[in-house]
Amino acid sequence: MRQAPERVIKRALLDTSARSDTPEQIIQRRALVAQARSGDFEALLSQSLSVILHPKPQNDPAIREVNVRMGLTVGVDGFARQVEALIPRIDSRPSLPAISVPTPVLVGDRDPLTPSDLAEDMVVAIPDAHLVVAPECGHVSTLEQPEAVHRALIEWITG
Repeated sequence: MRQAPERVIKRALLDTSARSDTPEQIIQRRALVAQARSGDFEALLSQSLSVILHPKPQNDPAIREVNVRMGLTVGVDGFARQVEALIPRIDSRPSLPAISVPTPVLVGDRDPLTPSDLAEDMVVAIPDAHLVVAPECGHVSTLEQPEAVHRALIEWITG
């Protein structure tokens, strides 16, 4: 949006924040990468589900399996690159009012990483935005509540 706004006709924001990381978050992210590199990556992936998922699907074997499989497919180095890519991102809040395209902001009702108050901040700042809260959902909305995400995206695409 900042580089070529004329090329964007719609935008959806799912389980995200416009804020940059705090110093504490940066420390946590780097500790997570160090843990991934020095230990049992599969166990780390499995353990992290208790932090990112809503309590209801935490023991769902299908959701657990797909999350762990995705992480193992990305691998430790890919995981480290993804985490390091998040650290230097800028605070996008000042540029949110310039977004002039329809923008649903979807968040799980129990997202511990990007809670609904951060989503609400984006909705207030983006002129043509609306909030969608996925029920019984943590940070992985596309896997935890795929029907709710599907409905929101179909409404956005056809609206």
